Amino acid sequence: MIKCLKCNKGRMFVDRVFLSYNHLELYCLACGKREMYQNPERHGKRAAWIMNSEKIRAKRLGSTI
Repeated sequence: MIKCLKCNKGRMFVDRVFLSYNHLELYCLACGKREMYQNPERHGKRAAWIMNSEKIRAKRLGSTI
């Protein structure tokens, strides 16, 4: 679970419609905050961890990012 840094009670979800190899978008269900990362590996451990987990999920489901 990825907690929202703004409201501290909502959960952040990956917006897979806008997910690509070098672009990652997250949104909070509680407050509506959006986080966008261009080249997530350069934005610290949090963004790199999320992108890595999405790549693992895509590989497990047989799709590509």
